[in-house]
Amino acid sequence: MDVPPCAIRRQTCGAENAARNYARGAVSQLKGALLQLSTYSASQESSLYSRLDRELPKTCVRKLFLKTLNTRSSFILLQVLDLLTTLAAFRAGGFEVNPLVASLTIHFGRVGGVVLSKMIAVLLMLGVRRRLWVVNLFYIGVICWNVIVVIALVLRRH
Repeated sequence: MDVPPCAIRRQTCGAENAARNYARGAVSQLKGALLQLSTYSASQESSLYSRLDRELPKTCVRKLFLKTLNTRSSFILLQVLDLLTTLAAFRAGGFEVNPLVASLTIHFGRVGGVVLSKMIAVLLMLGVRRRLWVVNLFYIGVICWNVIVVIALVLRRH
């Protein structure tokens, strides 16, 4: 029995629309959960993680996201991205606002101070395992902030 091509097309379009709607819902739920981070405190840590666990769809994507967020390789990747965005901000005319890193940049230069701070962060991370996902979420925010600063500095020049 052959299925007419128009019926196949309707089924495919329906499946694609359902997948798009499902993805949109998952993204909006993730945004809502991540917006809660602005009012985050240490006592709310377990409730935040359980909220992320509850609100993300029960799929392999959710498991992969939560698992990836809690890995050391994610931390190292985020450190590299922070380093690159910080150096881009320096090049665009920005300066370091973290007092510890700012003092390192005075003693070791801009690049040397930031690289040294990243090496210290990675060494400290080697002793931490349980709460790494919180630090990774924080660095995602730092990287986003760095990108905003770079864009603002570039636009201000022109």
